[in-house]
Amino acid sequence: MERMTRNRVSILALMIASLSGGIVYRLADIQVLRSEKFRSLADRQHESRETVLAMRGTIYDRRGRELAVTVRTQQLYVNAARVDDPRDAARRLATVLGTSASKLRRRIEGATRAHTRIWHGIDLDTARRLRRMDLFHGDRPAFELEPEYRRSYPNGRLASHVIGFAGSDLIGRS
Repeated sequence: MERMTRNRVSILALMIASLSGGIVYRLADIQVLRSEKFRSLADRQHESRETVLAMRGTIYDRRGRELAVTVRTQQLYVNAARVDDPRDAARRLATVLGTSASKLRRRIEGATRAHTRIWHGIDLDTARRLRRMDLFHGDRPAFELEPEYRRSYPNGRLASHVIGFAGSDLIGRS
């Protein structure tokens, strides 16, 4: 009887030792052997780089009148996976944006990334009306507005050969 108890204790001790050895091996594998792989994976998940362009300054004529200004607008992004009913969402957005619902629905359904731009150049008043919609609220909203800047020339082509021209990305073109 005493021999059977000793055997059971020995088997239990062997099982605990092998389990402990397996845990120690796994910890060493993660923290020592493959630490660099996991460190780079964590860095990619926690860090991202985004280039933010500085806003271009206003250009005035000698009398202080504006020749070129930067206007703040908004751009509309969608996470298509979070849109429950693309047809209804497109219809509701189209009434505020003043465009066709079918065009917006195609853009929503064609969004392949989690953060896809579907509309840009939205004035601030329209953006306020959009933000009041329930599509922009909740724990994980499907739609999001982000700032965007565009160059405006109040006097049209006046002195355009001197002022130059900036594209929608605010980078000088000529």
